[in-house]
Amino acid sequence: MTNIVFASNNLVHWPLSEASTQAGSFDATRVPYAIVVNNQQNVGSIAFAPVAGNVSWTHFRLWFDNNWSGGNPEDYFLLKGFDTNANLLFDLTKYPNSSKDGRTTGKVYHGGGNVSGTQAFPFNEDKMNSVDVRYENDGAKVNMQLYANGALALELEWVGVVAFGQVTSIQIGAAFTNTGAQQWMSEIIVADNDTRNARLNLLRPTAVGGETDWVGIATDLADNDPTSGMTAITAEQRQTVDLSAYTGAGNLSALVVSTVALAGANAPQNIRHTVRMSTVNYDGPADIPLSETLRYGLTDFQINPATSLPWTSADLVGLEMGFIAKA
Repeated sequence: MTNIVFASNNLVHWPLSEASTQAGSFDATRVPYAIVVNNQQNVGSIAFAPVAGNVSWTHFRLWFDNNWSGGNPEDYFLLKGFDTNANLLFDLTKYPNSSKDGRTTGKVYHGGGNVSGTQAFPFNEDKMNSVDVRYENDGAKVNMQLYANGALALELEWVGVVAFGQVTSIQIGAAFTNTGAQQWMSEIIVADNDTRNARLNLLRPTAVGGETDWVGIATDLADNDPTSGMTAITAEQRQTVDLSAYTGAGNLSALVVSTVALAGANAPQNIRHTVRMSTVNYDGPADIPLSETLRYGLTDFQINPATSLPWTSADLVGLEMGFIAKA
């Protein structure tokens, strides 16, 4: 079963990013906006925990209206992945030619250099595309596979001892743009298993739920303002919120709760995510440690804890999400 470590369509997970409701650039039935990247610029994610195994998948939806670029390839990259020590694991950069075939150079790094390859990718201009990158590092080799709209477009491998870790942050750039143009991304997911055909539905706080110990108003939480938030004074205080309606498919792969939080002076140093159903709280399996700076935390509830069965859309009716402060 897939374990998700990062799921985002939220500006606060992408410092200094901007939202856009450009027509066609996102699926409004799933997420409220796309994250826009300007020509020769990029956005970087907040750090997240790595997958437990040797393989990570990075997925996002991509929309662009002009895929020509020239100049320095480093100014036109699509994706970079980094481990917790800021080692560059892989990158994808737009090949600097004038053809409109999505020609891109991929590189996978191994400490002493990289293995690279260039390929024309089947991305669609003025249409939604899906990008999936599978990265494997088992200590004896590194392998990267790029999938464009579900089809394998490029595979690179290097065999030898590699001291790198797994992906803990990513950067996305406006590879397929020219001067003055923009590129849009949405529904970003990092997981330990196949993310092809994955979709993200973002449910947002709409009202205070059944638990109300934390100080603050849930509906004041703002995607583009990391200073908006709620506060717990002591350990074991709970807070849950009602959610916007789910309108997606009947079968769900997982339900994840994510937060960005920090530890204040003389305050609880951990939180634990929870879901609340029929007045019963079901806490996640582990505390999420906090620090003096904002830290991303995610809990993947792979199955419904009330039924021990896979989630269905009916399970989300009346469901609340939240958190409990831990010492």
